[in-house]
Amino acid sequence: MEGKKRLKRESMKGENMECLIEYCGKRKFKAGMNGFEVITDLPERVGGEDSAMSPTQLFISSIGACMGLYAVRYLKTAGLDPSGLSVRLDWDFSDDKTRVGRIDATIKVPNAELGARKKAVIAAAKKCTLHGTLKEAPEMNTVIEE
Repeated sequence: MEGKKRLKRESMKGENMECLIEYCGKRKFKAGMNGFEVITDLPERVGGEDSAMSPTQLFISSIGACMGLYAVRYLKTAGLDPSGLSVRLDWDFSDDKTRVGRIDATIKVPNAELGARKKAVIAAAKKCTLHGTLKEAPEMNTVIEE
């Protein structure tokens, strides 16, 4: 890409569509995007410092947060109280331990009487961007920058 300017991709909402991941030593990495940073690390038993969630744990928690956002949006639109909402994800690795093999989500809405709207809350949560990405894998390309 010599001689070409790197263009920043932006979403329709104007957010920077680039995330920079930097090695911080041992098994720790820093991810930065739009002025925010998050650290990932691995447990001591595998050479890390156990100072932050692992990348896989961050991935799982991101799915739960995304599902929660969509559920809250639905509840507010329906005039229901989203306070106290929580999403618990129980998950496990695949048999060969090379990927996440199972994720079970449980949404708790303690301050709203859902009645017949339970299915609608679940449907809203499943519309989360990350949930959709898992259903239809994105194109991924990897190169070495020189």
